[in-house]
This record gives sequence, C-alpha cells and structure tokens, in this order.
Amino acid sequence: MFRHYFPTLADGSLREALKTTALAFLILTVIGFAAVYLFPEAAELLVSFFNDKVESLGMEKLSGMEAAATLFFNNLLASFSAVADGAIPFLYLSAAVLGTNALLLGAFGAMYQQSGLGLWAYLVGILPHGIFELPALIIACTLGLSLCKVGTARLLRREVRCGFLLHLRDCSRFFFVFVLPLLLLAALVEVYLTPVLLSLVL
Repeated sequence: MFRHYFPTLADGSLREALKTTALAFLILTVIGFAAVYLFPEAAELLVSFFNDKVESLGMEKLSGMEAAATLFFNNLLASFSAVADGAIPFLYLSAAVLGTNALLLGAFGAMYQQSGLGLWAYLVGILPHGIFELPALIIACTLGLSLCKVGTARLLRREVRCGFLLHLRDCSRFFFVFVLPLLLLAALVEVYLTPVLLSLVL
C-alpha cells in the first residue's frame, strides 16, 4: 500500500533520510544546550524572542479549544513551509528550519537548568506534546530537503530516481497523511495535558 500511494518514497531513501535528519536534529539540540549553558547571557535574547512569539499568537486570551486550534494551525503552517521551501532548488532552506528549532530546543533546556528548575521540569513540559510535534517537524524538514535534492538534480540534468512533480505529489500526500495528524495530537496534548503535568513539578 505504501508503494502504491507514495511510489517515489518507497525505495528506502526516505527511511535513511529520516534517520540522518533526526541525528542532525539531536546534534544541533546538544549544541544549542551547550551554547547557552556556556554563554548564559544569550538566554535573555531567547526569552525576548519566545515572549514576542507567544504574544503574537495571543494565546493568553484564548480558551482551550481556541488555543489548541491556534497552536495547530501555527505549527501546520511552519511545517508546511518547511516542505514548500524544498521547491526552491539549490538552497536547502528546510535545513534552516530544522536547525533553528533544534538549537532553540536545546537552548531552552539549558535555561531551565540554569534557572534551578532543572531538566526534569523542562522534559515534562516538552515531551508530552514533543513526542508528536518533533517527529512531525523532522518529517516535514526531511520531505523539504528531499524535494530540494530532486529539484536541484533535475535542473543540473543529473540522473534522478523520479520526476520532480511526482515527488512533490508523494511528499504532499505523506505530509497530510502523517504530519497533519501528529500536529493535531501535539496541539491537543500541549493545551490540555502539558499544563497539568507542569503544575505537578513546578
């Protein structure tokens, strides 16, 4: 069935690409943690950045379902952009999306550690929805990078395993079948479960 609906992704290349992207995300997360742990003055910039982002969403004024919907559509747009960036050849812009999120994830972990709250509190606040949201982000970035690779190869007239439009179709299908449900689950967990768990450790 997978080969029927996603023929250009069924040769094992997607699995290998996902492993590579996930490893890169992990390494960049560690780098982000180390950077802020070693240079704590960078934490002020991160707090300012995060506060501006939260204020732009207006989350504090929203009810449960409204907040979940806002989070879902915000993350959906960001993830879709990571895939759409792949349509631009040569630049591999999806890597910037991956790197930014990984570095921020690690950096905020260091901030929690330095503030005395500890990594445990940070993990409680991140993992419940992160087990859905982070795989969705990694998949979206992997799809974007794969699109860019195929598009670039086609423009350079290199031999590729598939046409760009066919690959775009399969990546789009994969996004809506796998990424979208993960983001929906992540938004619901972040709004309804994460605050409850955080209240137990803070």
